[in-house]
Amino acid sequence: HPKLVGEDMTVEWPMLLLYDEANQSDFVAAFDERCALEDQLQLMFPEDRHVEWDEQGKYVWKRLAAYLEFYPEGSDTTSMFRVDNAAPMVEVLRDLCLPP
Repeated sequence: HPKLVGEDMTVEWPMLLLYDEANQSDFVAAFDERCALEDQLQLMFPEDRHVEWDEQGKYVWKRLAAYLEFYPEGSDTTSMFRVDNAAPMVEVLRDLCLPP
């Protein structure tokens, strides 16, 4: 679950990243809502090295697209939309209803 931290009551979110093509995943326990997803991706997928399961070198932070699952207003089924990796997550998540 998200939690409030610091004097400014910033939200930290747990984040699960799924890489369907490679059948892999990563879990980020606390992602600061003020950060952009690209900040995290730069740490995880730098240009100068590859993760062990990425034999072809496809997973480099600036070439990755991210999608977020959410509930459209008034719907009980989820949809996906492409995330702007450069936007702070607080902007990406604004006004969205997220699955539990």
